[in-house]
Amino acid sequence: AILAGSLAKISEIFLGWYEMKFSSLYAKLFRKNSFYEPPLPPWEDFFCLVHVLEKRTIYSQGELLPSSETIGYFQNVGVRLDPAFLQQQLQELYGIEQIDWEKTECNLCDLRGLSRNIRKRCLPIKEKGIFYKSGRSYYEN
Repeated sequence: AILAGSLAKISEIFLGWYEMKFSSLYAKLFRKNSFYEPPLPPWEDFFCLVHVLEKRTIYSQGELLPSSETIGYFQNVGVRLDPAFLQQQLQELYGIEQIDWEKTECNLCDLRGLSRNIRKRCLPIKEKGIFYKSGRSYYEN
C-alpha cells in the first residue's frame, strides 16, 4: 500500500527531472536568435508563478481510499499566448489539478529581461506556447 504511493511519487519526481533535463538540452542545441523575437499581436509573453492543489491519494490493502487531504506546489511557467485566454490555457496545462487563482501570479515579461539561469532553460519560441517550466516546489497543507 505504502509502496505503491512511494513508487508513484518516485516516478513523478523522475519524470519532472527528465523533462527539465530534456528541455534544457533542447534549448542548448536549438537556441537561435529567433528565441528573442518579440511576440506578434495578439500574443504576449507571461511569466507565471502557479499555485496548484492536489488531492493526496491514499492506498490501503491495495484499495484506493478517498482523501480530503491536499498537498500543494508552486511552479514557474513561461507562456506566450493571447492574454484573453491566459487562465484557460493554464487550466488546460494542469488538467484536473486545481489551480489556486488567488495565490497564482502572472506578469507580462520580456524574455531578454529574465535571469541568465532561467534563459538558459527556455525553449526557442516564435508562436504561442510554453517556453519555460520550472520544477515543482511541494508543501503540505
